[in-house]
Amino acid sequence: MAKTFLKLNEGVSYDFFLFGIICQHKDYRLCRELNLKLNLAMKREEDLDVFNPKRMENQSFSFFQFVNEEEDQFNLLANKSSKGLLIPEHKQMDYVFLIRPGRTKIDEQEMYDSVREISIILGAYRLDVRKLKSKENLVF
Repeated sequence: MAKTFLKLNEGVSYDFFLFGIICQHKDYRLCRELNLKLNLAMKREEDLDVFNPKRMENQSFSFFQFVNEEEDQFNLLANKSSKGLLIPEHKQMDYVFLIRPGRTKIDEQEMYDSVREISIILGAYRLDVRKLKSKENLVF
């Protein structure tokens, strides 16, 4: 008798841009600079809690968010906490800047260029979400 296997598609959509940021300044300072450069109003929200199955504990990461009238969502997350990393495969990265477009078309290249122009940012690079092993940590 033949066996039948069914694969469940969870329907998780990774429809956002993701930038890794290297910056030695505190999270609130980086948030302020991003707000000024990109004309945003990100504010600190409750920390993002992510369960780490290897250590069997929750990790908390600082979390800033802004949603504009067109439902575009901008998030700044710390990649490092006292208990580990949000995206362990990118240890050199200090912050993650996540942009989820709403009803407007956001030019990823233009946004990336603007982020790189900020003087306190030592480095910024694009991340392909589909290639990340820990991409489920970015679904909230």
